[in-house]
Amino acid sequence: PAETNYDDFIKLCFASIKGKNGSEQTDASLKVLRSFLPPGPGKMMFNGLFPQNKFTYELFAWVTRSGFEWLVGPSSQELTNENDLNEEMYSKVKIKKCRWLQESACTGMCINLCKRPTETFFKENFGLEMTINPNYEDKSCEFCFGATPPPPEEDPAYKFPCHPRCTSASTVTDESKPCHKLDKQVEDVVTAISNI
Repeated sequence: PAETNYDDFIKLCFASIKGKNGSEQTDASLKVLRSFLPPGPGKMMFNGLFPQNKFTYELFAWVTRSGFEWLVGPSSQELTNENDLNEEMYSKVKIKKCRWLQESACTGMCINLCKRPTETFFKENFGLEMTINPNYEDKSCEFCFGATPPPPEEDPAYKFPCHPRCTSASTVTDESKPCHKLDKQVEDVVTAISNI
C-alpha cells in the first residue's frame, strides 16, 4: 500500500462526515473509540473501575499527554482546580496547538468527531467526567479530567461559526451562527440564547 500521511487522515475524516448529521458523526466516532476496548461485555468492564479521585484524573491526563501527541501535537499536563472535586491536581492536558484542529480548520469535526464522542466515551465506558475545551482562535485545546462538561447550550465550543479555511464552510459570513455541521436542535438553542 502507498504511504499515508496526516493530510490523508484529514481527508478521510472529511469523507467520513459527508452526508451525516452531527449525531451520526458522533456515533461513528464513538464506535471507533469503543473498538479499542475488549468486545462484547468488555466494552463496559472499565465503568466504575476507576474511583473519582485525584490519582485517577491525573493518571488519565498523563496517559492522554503521553499517548496522543501523534494525533494532536505537543501538550503539557497542568495543575488546575477546574474539576468537580475543586482540588488542585495535574488533571488538565493543555494542547499547545491542536494539530487536528489546525489542519482540518473545521468547527463541526472538532465537536462531532472529537469533543462530544470523547466526553461521552469517558463518561459511559469509564464512568469518568471529562471536558474538552477547544480554542478555535489560537487552535489550542484543554482536556480537563474530572470536570463535568456543560450542556451544549452553555458550552462556548458549540457557538463558534465555521472557520474561513474549512473546505465545507457555509456560515463563515455570519459569525452569529454556529457551524452548520452541528446538530440543528443544538444550533437552534445556541442561536436563540445568543439573540437574548
